[in-house]
Amino acid sequence: MQLSYGKGVFLMPDDNSNFGFELDNKPYMYTDLWEDPLPRDFYFVNRKTGEYKLLFEAFMGSFAISNTTDNLFTYEYDKEAWIVTNLNTLEKRDISSVLPYPIKNLSFDKPQPASPYGQAGMTADNRYFLVYDEFDVWALPLDSSKNAVCITGGYGRENNIRFKVINISGGRTREEGVDLKKEILLESVNYNNMYSGFYTLQPGKKPELLTEGPQKFKFVKRSGRSNYIIQIENFSQAPDYWLVGSDFTLKERLTDLNEQTKDYKFGKTEYITWSDYRGAKQTGILYTPEDYDSAKKYPMIVYFYETMSQDIFMFYPPAPTTSTINPAMFVSRGYVVFMPDIRYEIGWPGQSCLNIVESGTKNLIDKGVADPERIGVQGHSWGGYQVAYLITKTDIFKCACSETAVANMTSAYTGLRAGAGKPRMFMYESSQSRIGGTLWDRQQNYIQNSPIFFLDKVTTPLLSRHSDGDEAVPYSQGLELFLGLKRLGKEVWMFNYKGDGHNIKKRDIAVDWSRRMDEYFDYYLMGAKRPVWMN
Repeated sequence: MQLSYGKGVFLMPDDNSNFGFELDNKPYMYTDLWEDPLPRDFYFVNRKTGEYKLLFEAFMGSFAISNTTDNLFTYEYDKEAWIVTNLNTLEKRDISSVLPYPIKNLSFDKPQPASPYGQAGMTADNRYFLVYDEFDVWALPLDSSKNAVCITGGYGRENNIRFKVINISGGRTREEGVDLKKEILLESVNYNNMYSGFYTLQPGKKPELLTEGPQKFKFVKRSGRSNYIIQIENFSQAPDYWLVGSDFTLKERLTDLNEQTKDYKFGKTEYITWSDYRGAKQTGILYTPEDYDSAKKYPMIVYFYETMSQDIFMFYPPAPTTSTINPAMFVSRGYVVFMPDIRYEIGWPGQSCLNIVESGTKNLIDKGVADPERIGVQGHSWGGYQVAYLITKTDIFKCACSETAVANMTSAYTGLRAGAGKPRMFMYESSQSRIGGTLWDRQQNYIQNSPIFFLDKVTTPLLSRHSDGDEAVPYSQGLELFLGLKRLGKEVWMFNYKGDGHNIKKRDIAVDWSRRMDEYFDYYLMGAKRPVWMN
């Protein structure tokens, strides 16, 4: 029996499934130049009858295939709802609009449809489909006469905790389904302090805490009948494996990667908040050295790339960088590192970043953490663009480092992403660069967000890296930034590692670039000797 008709990506849940699915975006490829995501025609084939049929034309959204029923679950962007489709009768029904809270990601800030918070698959009795809102887990009935049930009882929303269902056999999906009549394990993130943890959920009761703390926990798998294997890491502890009991108390350390880093200094991380210039609450991470003294003011490096707080307890191996600063390497040398979360207003990404970064930096100056005369900033790619923008608007930084940055949105709009072999228009109209329209519709947005037009305002020295093999941002963008600053008589240095890419590929180049950044920041912020290459 023919299953695929060569139209696009073919999917089949498993060998026992009654249906296969084919997704085809070819009819919409012309608009791939500026649209992201693309619509897809959604076909299915009945493996019993051989019927092949178009299910959704120009489908926009995400989907989940049931291995145990003849249902397909789709999240449709235009409806902002989960829809169940019976593949035998083709009857469709909205099953999530009855919920009192949104299921789309409310923090999503790109000019494209927001995805849902996610789903946890079918229940073991095939009666409910499990989905997430921002905090809790909901069981959506397939029987329209039944009511949706919040199986976490609203505990997540009440306590600012996000829950996800754990597959105790490994992974995040359950082929066998979630049994609502038995204990369910949940992973959690506490948004009050970004601590992660585990909860147990008994039928009809609210979640009960097993463990929570300033670590990044990862469930790995069940071990025997009553034990589990988990992974634990934080800023000063490598991600090691542990054996835990059914109550998640630690029983045995299975690996010890910290043995390799025992002679290194690390430090601590802190989840911080402040009010920006508009009075809105903002968040970020502060990294401090092991011997941090709150009575002292420290040299500070500011680094950012969209949101960072979700990685507050990430371990950074002591190693040369391939693109960004390594906070472990900087705090070990006596710096503090600040990583603010950037949330954007569509059309004004530069100003959004300025509002948050400058207000957050001033907050740490006012608290006596950062020495106002010894603050540097570093960013790569999208972050590199924003560093270039910031130094045209503020003089709060003693020095700046920008890698692979867009300097001119008006020329980058029609530039190429060489690696993908496509124009960059989609980046501005639909994706990360967040202008939300064409160069002709929003001409002033492109100009006002482009550092190139305001380089005469720059008073901050800049170190730049932009290699000529960059597969994401045209090398010409790096030249525009460097040559513009050079023509204006500004302090600027640019490194081009011939043939290298957007991220550094070779270790010897990573070692060299890391050394240059260290020397650069140490000169401006630590009073070190001026490097020869800067003369």
